[in-house]
Amino acid sequence: MLMNNSTDSARDHVEMALKAAEAFANDGKLDARELTAIIDIAERDSVIDQEEIRVLRNIIARLEPAEVTPALRAKLAELFDKVNNQG
Repeated sequence: MLMNNSTDSARDHVEMALKAAEAFANDGKLDARELTAIIDIAERDSVIDQEEIRVLRNIIARLEPAEVTPALRAKLAELFDKVNNQG
């Protein structure tokens, strides 16, 4: 059940992108707390849909490997498990 075409879900990915832009603009980095806030937006409707996954991939692609803290790495692993075990 990855796809959810509700209007709220359609706005969620925009809100996620804006939240990420705000986080990166703040200090050029994304921390585990900021990523958690973005993931919380995606999970509001209990489903991370394809648009939200696309936004999350774009956010993750902006991370610099040297800046990935253990806390952020753990949050990324948790997200990976959630997305891969939906259905």
